[in-house]
Amino acid sequence: GFIKNFQLYKTKTTDMSKKELEEYEKVLAYLRKQNRPYNTQDITNNLNKEVGKTSVQRALDKYVSENKIKEKVYNKTKVYCIEQSIMPQLSDSEMKELDSEISNCEAKTQSLKESIRGLESELSSLRNSLTLEEAKLKLGKATDRCSELESRLRSIKSSGGKQVTQTEKSRIQKLHANNIQHWKKRKRLASEMLDQILENYPKSKRELLDEIGIETD
Repeated sequence: GFIKNFQLYKTKTTDMSKKELEEYEKVLAYLRKQNRPYNTQDITNNLNKEVGKTSVQRALDKYVSENKIKEKVYNKTKVYCIEQSIMPQLSDSEMKELDSEISNCEAKTQSLKESIRGLESELSSLRNSLTLEEAKLKLGKATDRCSELESRLRSIKSSGGKQVTQTEKSRIQKLHANNIQHWKKRKRLASEMLDQILENYPKSKRELLDEIGIETD
């Protein structure tokens, strides 16, 4: 009966190898030091697999039966934490010191989050900016275009080109304004489409534009 089972358990405990005892003590010491819940696999991994998963589970079962650790089940997973009654009690001054340390850590965490957001914003801006080489290339193209137009203008003037009447000038300006209006509308629609694509696009806006062959002005 009960006495026989107790004797068998006592004999088994007494016969436990030194290695097993050391492994069990490592598990208990880890839970006491961390003082937070873990499952069997987490404990095995966090001990750098110095204690096998099977031995970790045996140690947990043993200490649960001895009321040294608590076992809880969350979403079909068993988690274990040290029994608080065997933990040393903190004094009021120690509690206040811990509360102060927690507040400082929370403030530092918030500050770091804000710094990260700022750096991410700066990085995004840099990714969407032209590189020095790209800027030089664009400047070169613009310079060549200006030279070409100046050359055409000189050619027209030297050949006594036809003078544009005021009526023709007004018609051209009106046509130009109309084209600009249509261009702005299409540009806005294209920008909105790009923004929708970028919501699920894993790369930067600059890389997307290069990939689909769109040039911005």
